[in-house]
Amino acid sequence: MAESPQEPPEYILGDSIELSIFLRHKKNVVKVEAVFTPRADPDKRIIFEDVPQLVRREGDYQISQVEFGTKTLTADWVPDEYLCAHLTAHYPPTESTPSNRGERLGIPEDLRFKVVAEPWETPEVVGWHWGSQP
Repeated sequence: MAESPQEPPEYILGDSIELSIFLRHKKNVVKVEAVFTPRADPDKRIIFEDVPQLVRREGDYQISQVEFGTKTLTADWVPDEYLCAHLTAHYPPTESTPSNRGERLGIPEDLRFKVVAEPWETPEVVGWHWGSQP
């Protein structure tokens, strides 16, 4: 499940970012939030959030997968390296804490990605066809 250290994936304007994480937990988790910030401007935040889905049980533990919704890169995403600033697991409310309780999780060292400048090359026509034939 854990990936070995590697170069962060690179994306350009219009690409879709998909992120999945796996959790090992005993508490029920109702939502996980991942916040990424560009290295040059840590005040800017890109937020991914979704509900974990149980994958399997290992003794007293649950292994869940969180498949964060797809984020499409738009013009307001500046070219930079985006680092995971924090991961938060949210738990069901209790009588004494009626609002959604949250707890910060450890952040894997390589949980990051890069937004790079668009290539300058113009698209090239490499084929065509008439009608419904591919």
